[in-house]
Amino acid sequence: MCRLWVLALCCLSVVSTVSAVDAIVGALLMPTDPEQLLKEQALRNAQYAVNHNSNRSTTVNITVERLGDGEQSFTTSRRVCQLFEKGVVAILGPSSDLLSDHVRSMCDHKSVPLLETRWSPASRRPQASINLHPHTGTLSKAVADILRLSGWRNVSVVYEDNQSLISVQDALKLTMGNDSIRITVKQLPPYGDYRHMLRKLRDEGAVNFLVACSRDNVLKFLKHAQMVGMIIQKYSYFITSLDLHTLPLEDFLYSGSNITGLRLVRPTAAVAPGSLYLPPSAELTTEAALTWDAVELLARALDSLYGSGGPGSFNVSREPLDCGTQSAWKHGETLINYLLQVQFDGLTGHVSFDSGGLRRSFQLDIIQLQEPALVKIGSWSPSGIETMNFDLAEIINRKNQTIIVTTVMKPPYTMLKPSSDQKHGNDRYTGICVELMDRLAEIHNFNYTLIVNPEGTAGKPDSEGRWNGMIGDLLSGKAHLAIADLTITATRGKAINFTTQWMSLGISMVYTKPSKQPPSLFSFLAPFSKEVWAYMGMAMVGVSLLMFVLARFSPYEWQNPHPCDDEPEELENILTTRNSFWFAIGSLMQQGSDIAPKAMSTRMIAGIWWGFTLIMISSYTANLAAFLTIETRYSPIESVGDLVKPRNKHIKYGLYEKGSTADFFKRSKVEPYMEMWEVMNSTEEFRASDEDGINSVIKANGKFAYFMESSSIEYYVARRCQLTQVGGLLDNKGYGIGVGPQSPIQASDLSVTIIQLQEEGYLSKLKHKWWKGETGGVNCDAKESTATAPLSLKNVGGVFVCLVLGLCVATMVSIAEFVLEAYKTSREERVPLLTEISRELQFVFQFRGNTKPVKRPVTSSADTEQEGFIPFSTESSLQYAPTGYGFSAVMT
Repeated sequence: MCRLWVLALCCLSVVSTVSAVDAIVGALLMPTDPEQLLKEQALRNAQYAVNHNSNRSTTVNITVERLGDGEQSFTTSRRVCQLFEKGVVAILGPSSDLLSDHVRSMCDHKSVPLLETRWSPASRRPQASINLHPHTGTLSKAVADILRLSGWRNVSVVYEDNQSLISVQDALKLTMGNDSIRITVKQLPPYGDYRHMLRKLRDEGAVNFLVACSRDNVLKFLKHAQMVGMIIQKYSYFITSLDLHTLPLEDFLYSGSNITGLRLVRPTAAVAPGSLYLPPSAELTTEAALTWDAVELLARALDSLYGSGGPGSFNVSREPLDCGTQSAWKHGETLINYLLQVQFDGLTGHVSFDSGGLRRSFQLDIIQLQEPALVKIGSWSPSGIETMNFDLAEIINRKNQTIIVTTVMKPPYTMLKPSSDQKHGNDRYTGICVELMDRLAEIHNFNYTLIVNPEGTAGKPDSEGRWNGMIGDLLSGKAHLAIADLTITATRGKAINFTTQWMSLGISMVYTKPSKQPPSLFSFLAPFSKEVWAYMGMAMVGVSLLMFVLARFSPYEWQNPHPCDDEPEELENILTTRNSFWFAIGSLMQQGSDIAPKAMSTRMIAGIWWGFTLIMISSYTANLAAFLTIETRYSPIESVGDLVKPRNKHIKYGLYEKGSTADFFKRSKVEPYMEMWEVMNSTEEFRASDEDGINSVIKANGKFAYFMESSSIEYYVARRCQLTQVGGLLDNKGYGIGVGPQSPIQASDLSVTIIQLQEEGYLSKLKHKWWKGETGGVNCDAKESTATAPLSLKNVGGVFVCLVLGLCVATMVSIAEFVLEAYKTSREERVPLLTEISRELQFVFQFRGNTKPVKRPVTSSADTEQEGFIPFSTESSLQYAPTGYGFSAVMT
């Protein structure tokens, strides 16, 4: 291929000698430059394209001056002066920094435009110089933007020299204000052997590399990395050189390593479809492409300047300049202004300059080594990053990789499938975490392998800061992701990255359900409080007394006791104290009485009392059924604070020592959590797992409480109906997916997907399935019988007690009345009390007849004895006496 380019070059030289030449352009090339041939070929090809374009108003002739190896400034000055004497309109500068600065000062003095294509850290354009190379600060910003998008948290920056370090200065600033990004900076050894440095970085756990070095050293760096075993699946490399596309990368194509870079050169077919002499874009270096664009820029500026004032307005013929004089080219400043105004699409994309004369507006292709070669996966421009029809960050990080996911065995998060068939790989496991990972893998299009952490814990750091458990797996590179009941905490967040929480929860307490209390003997009094019963009693007494008083005031309550006697000597009032109380009690019991008030005032009292008793008895009846049928439950603790009360000293409590729940109590500065942690430490009520804690709660039967995360409590409560959650949440947190520093998929990408799954309700359905769905959840409320149970004697025993007590009291009152009346009779009749009681008892226990003779005293009057008449006694009108004992029977 090179021989064909040389042959084409010779042919073009012949053609150029016979072509009309209007403008002479000087070019300074370095013979030691490995790109010498490509750069000179680009010059000749650009000359041919310009001179054979019929739309051009000018032609160019390029004169090449080859600077010797180690040539001094004096010799370079002489060669530049020779170009000035030939009347050049512009000079294409050398690639050497030292010589370029010297040539620039001479061009500034003579006002001859200097076109440069080399990298330069200058932030301002020199007077006569125009550099087509993209501005260094803008290139540095592009590297930082792509690095930020990749989501790398641990980056090793490897640079060659100060020039390379300047090109990644914006990437180094990513750590400012962002503690989650850690950057290590290493300089490549000047002697050319990078293996020792790479081995050291490998041993330190570095996996993501930002390589800032020249094109010649990129291939050497990758070769040496391959020698020390670092061109494998877990390692990623981002190359800042714009010539990555020109390197032979076939040896790394199937390594699985991620090699990504940038490209400024556009495919030649899109720029010059009619040119037969351009090399393939895969072999066209950035400087050669910039050289082509420099010639095109000059030709367009000359066309614009020549046609600005009509034919002949500007003569581009030879105008020799003498370095020994102070004369300058009179059209130099004008041509420079026109050069800065030109805009076109060249081999390096869109070419234009800002107000400061710097090339800041350009586009870079983001390329990655894939089968069968480098592939464009996106593009960068000052306006942002544009990607193809895929996620650029995932492509950068996940190329040819299988995600390793660490977990712990704990239901319902990750469990072994209950199957008699032998299964392998991920098919062995089931659980909510497995289903969630399946969904994430489907959405992000990656494969994953589950591994079980042998320690079965999330992990804790030791005294030297080394983590064990799942977090230890992530930091050591054994796994990329960790999914389980992994709580997001500040301590863990400093070690690894977390996605947004996929399940919200908090710390709570699991305890046995409140025990059923036997019904109270006087449960029939429960519908009303003691206060209401007291007020009802006082109301009855008050109404009774008021009715008695008003009845004595009202003249309408005094009635004739003998209606047949029109002129009675006495009036009778039936609303005595006893009758008033009897009326109130009968109304309260909804039974009524034969006593009826007659006056308007007493009837008003009776009506109001009846209304009051109607409402109260209806309320009592309505609530009585509920209080008799509903079982009362009692729990000694209703909140976490109840555990530290003296009355609950017999109740112990504990937690899982190695989890986030223990960290919460350990770090808490709030009472009573501090006191509870001291108690747990002193009693050592720690459990090896949550399952052990649940079993301890059940076995203790109310004498042990266990602290754990609310989501796990919900799971166990749904399967063991004797358990319940007590109190609210002590804190608010959530489970997240841990993302290790070497993970090819970033936490931000997974977080976006998790939020989408939450909005779709997928996570809610997943939780219901594994907590209460077809995976073993029990509806504890349904297990309890919903049928109304018949009332037992325990429910209504108090009523029977009241009945017996009432009967006993009534019997005692009756006995008291019997004895009192017998005592009065014995006193009046002067007979022994026991004799009177005996004769009364004889009559009572005859149990026949329902009439009783009236007891009348016997007098000594002969007339009455003869007539057999016994007159009534006004004092003992209701008494009677048996025949033969001072009394005689009534004569008919």
